[in-house]
Amino acid sequence: MATMATRGCERAVLFDQGVPYGRAWSAPLELKRRLGYLNPRRMLSDPDALAEAIRRRPALHRYVNTLPLWILDACRRLLEEYQGDAAAVWADHPTAGDLQARLDAFLGISQKKAAMTVMLLWRDCGVDIRGMDGCDVAVDIHVRRVFLRSGLAEEDDPRAIVVAAREIWPELPGALDPPAWAVGRKWCHASAPACPACVLRMVCPKLIDHASTVVGA
Repeated sequence: MATMATRGCERAVLFDQGVPYGRAWSAPLELKRRLGYLNPRRMLSDPDALAEAIRRRPALHRYVNTLPLWILDACRRLLEEYQGDAAAVWADHPTAGDLQARLDAFLGISQKKAAMTVMLLWRDCGVDIRGMDGCDVAVDIHVRRVFLRSGLAEEDDPRAIVVAAREIWPELPGALDPPAWAVGRKWCHASAPACPACVLRMVCPKLIDHASTVVGA
């Protein structure tokens, strides 16, 4: 049975790009306060109201022109494929791989956000997802740096990082995401990494040049 947390997950994940995590995951509640609803059909019927609610100061997001398009596309997909209920996306107890593919099909949800959402639903929301060996690591800038600089992945490509995580922890590759992200965020900075203080300092070969180029999140 879907909880309020799971029902809000698909909304928040659309916001989770280019803004702090806390801001992204609180935005749907504020959007509901401004609009008075989060009903897919009503949002589709008045896209101008949705756009205004997102733009209104303080703006709900950095991408005030793009986010309404993502939300409207999600509303259409939910109505056409899932009876207007986001929880129906995972209500049939899909495999992790199938659920990740379903989420990735939504405009604005990339491999990173799809993989992250699968883990959140399973780990934090108690959603019954089968075949969690198919839940991949969510590749973002922090995970990328840690995998490349530590030598866990040899190729600077999201697919190579996903494959490396599957080889390291075949039973639950997505579980490598939180610790890698934490190391990247706290110590393995893009510039001036804090190698002497890092928890991986004794085992990491410190291949700093392997992640010297700048890539998007």
